[in-house]
Amino acid sequence: VGRRDDAGGPVPYVGADYPAATAALVRKAVALGHERLAYVGPGAGAESPADRMRGFTAAVSAAGVSGTHAPVADAETLDSLLRQGVTALFVEEPADGVALVALAKERAVRVPEDLSLVALGDPTRPTTTDLDFSGFSIPRKEMGEQAVEVLTGLIEGHEKTQRLLPCELVAGSTLAERKS
Repeated sequence: VGRRDDAGGPVPYVGADYPAATAALVRKAVALGHERLAYVGPGAGAESPADRMRGFTAAVSAAGVSGTHAPVADAETLDSLLRQGVTALFVEEPADGVALVALAKERAVRVPEDLSLVALGDPTRPTTTDLDFSGFSIPRKEMGEQAVEVLTGLIEGHEKTQRLLPCELVAGSTLAERKS
């Protein structure tokens, strides 16, 4: 389960199509008037963060808007992004989104009225929040089910052993129209 590039050769997998889901959310933010976007998180390392970053970068470039990368979600980063006029944050980890919302509130910056926030997947770290993040959910159950199919197919000699499944977009309440 999960796409792997570094396995020493082609290996069977069923993974999530993070680039397509991230790109769709960038297009949605741009359609809502956002012109300065930021990807917050490492954006590198394992395939899933690298895929999210690749989707973000490609969509920002295709839309002709400004995109920046901030590897760390902290007060200094938020202050810098706000000074740059960023109006939409794309967080790799929803727990970082919770922290950024709290930091924004300390600065009297309202989410989503002043700053939109998009979560690129489900939390991997525990968090307690009543925020209804805009973003996408990962098709984990379907990935597991299809991984069994792929393994069964390998035994039976089928060739389609690498699959990417679409992520489901979640409207949430943290992505809003950019106010002038």
